[in-house]
Amino acid sequence: MKHKGKPLYKYARNGQFIDKEPRKIEIKKIILNKEDLKIFKNGGRVKMNSKSIDLVRIYDQSKDFIGIGSIFDNQLKHKQLV
Repeated sequence: MKHKGKPLYKYARNGQFIDKEPRKIEIKKIILNKEDLKIFKNGGRVKMNSKSIDLVRIYDQSKDFIGIGSIFDNQLKHKQLV
């Protein structure tokens, strides 16, 4: 996120607090099979039939939460593993 064209982290590094309205994001859920889960956990990209989604919750087939990922250009990449 930016404020007046400058990334917010630069203000934070200078000790400045910028009050911004929270933005709304949508998080969807994806369940991966064993092969795709192995690729995902090792930092690889998994092919998906979706163009672009900000964030998705990733679960294994037993519905255990694995982490957070994002989809861009039909590829799922992990953002944060649990």
